[in-house]
Amino acid sequence: MHKAFARLDATAQAGLERDIRALLERLDTGGGRSLVVPGEHLQVVIVKR
Repeated sequence: MHKAFARLDATAQAGLERDIRALLERLDTGGGRSLVVPGEHLQVVIVKR
């Protein structure tokens, strides 16, 4: 994310920041005391024999 953000011009950076903040505010379940955002993690391990 950091590398992608750094490649944007200032206008695009501001837009992306605005969108990310809006998404986090919408998903936040921390009640204003902390940022709590649900997430999922999937890890796949393939072993070739």
